[in-house]
Amino acid sequence: MIKLSKKIFILFLVSVFCVNFIGCNKNMENQKLEVIKGMPDYSEYEQTLSMPIGAWLGPEPTLENYRLVKEAGIDFLNAADSFGALDFATCVRAAEQAGIKVMPTLHGRDYKTCVGEEYSSPAFMTFNFYDEPAIDKYEWFAEQKAEFEVDYPDKIFYVNLNPMYVAESVIKSEYVEHVRLYLDTVKPSMVSYDFYPLLSISGYSKLHEKFLRNIEIFAELTSERNVDFWAFMQTMSYTSDFDRRLPTEADLRFQAYCYMAYGVKALQHFCYQTPPIGTEFRATDYAMIDRENQPTPIYGYAKNVNLEIKKFDHVYLSFNWFGNMTTRGSNSTKANDNFINLENALNSHERISSITSSEDLLSGFFKDEQGYDGFMFVNFTDPAQNKTNDISVEFREADKVIEYVKGEATVKELENGKYTYSLAAGEGIFVIPVKM
Repeated sequence: MIKLSKKIFILFLVSVFCVNFIGCNKNMENQKLEVIKGMPDYSEYEQTLSMPIGAWLGPEPTLENYRLVKEAGIDFLNAADSFGALDFATCVRAAEQAGIKVMPTLHGRDYKTCVGEEYSSPAFMTFNFYDEPAIDKYEWFAEQKAEFEVDYPDKIFYVNLNPMYVAESVIKSEYVEHVRLYLDTVKPSMVSYDFYPLLSISGYSKLHEKFLRNIEIFAELTSERNVDFWAFMQTMSYTSDFDRRLPTEADLRFQAYCYMAYGVKALQHFCYQTPPIGTEFRATDYAMIDRENQPTPIYGYAKNVNLEIKKFDHVYLSFNWFGNMTTRGSNSTKANDNFINLENALNSHERISSITSSEDLLSGFFKDEQGYDGFMFVNFTDPAQNKTNDISVEFREADKVIEYVKGEATVKELENGKYTYSLAAGEGIFVIPVKM
């Protein structure tokens, strides 16, 4: 994807007045704008830009099972991992027939120990070199990557990093350094991490208060280094340090759009197949597919969200992320913990003269290579509260918007640049203001 030039990025930063932790609802001072006139056309990207959607823990590798994966809008599986010793060659054969890709998790093994025809198949995506490593593995990753890129020049080097709620004694580092050191030591083209924010505390739903801060860290560090950032979504209930609640469709949509508001390039589900009962996984927990290999309600939720994203991913991916702003809703009785924990939220955008919302709102700022602005607006309330968020945005130099709602594009006329929308619980929309 084409990245914005350093000059354009600096011009954008100059337009920003200050850094803010809570957000801004006030009218913003008029600024002289250079706005491209006319309607943008993203049809040329339909065949070239698409968001990979993956999942952890594949089912028994049969054609029937893998076709069900494909139908859910999932492109690849972490298919043979520590939960089940699936034969990877069998996974590859089923994936070839179903039209998906698969990867095995090495858990610290040297990738050169993996030999066989399956590793030359187009259905072999790459190796998952490690899941949630400490920093003492990073030098070894750098060595593995150097050799791997010679042997597999068309494959990505894949490692999945820890979330920030993991203790520093586990990652053996302060968290931001954990991520920065990985990027600077290994120098990957992409990096993945997981964070599962849907909590149940004494029977009450709650969002983990560091969810957005963790996204912010990855978005900023990867953007600085021109590295794609991938993330996992919570697609099941389970227990570990906290009880994670069973997600609804709104919960899945909420996670996806929060990540996309920060420019994520790929999404992954944890999990596809329900893991065996154990320390973290109870008999009552389930993922997209249950332990009898049958689709659960979460399968339908995830499928709906995946296919929604795929309708407009080529548009979204043609933009580059710049930053984010938060807005405290008029109905909010206290400051949002997730907003407070952000360190680099912006206070304004040159294209917006004012923005208000009835509930807390997360805004993501984007620009494409032609110079068009894009905005991701996300209802940042716990979806379990089922709150509608009425937003009002006054755009400068705009008489229309292209809005992407549930992935579908609609052109709306604006009066005096004013755009309004009611975001459902968990909903996010992508909006492109235009001047004709």
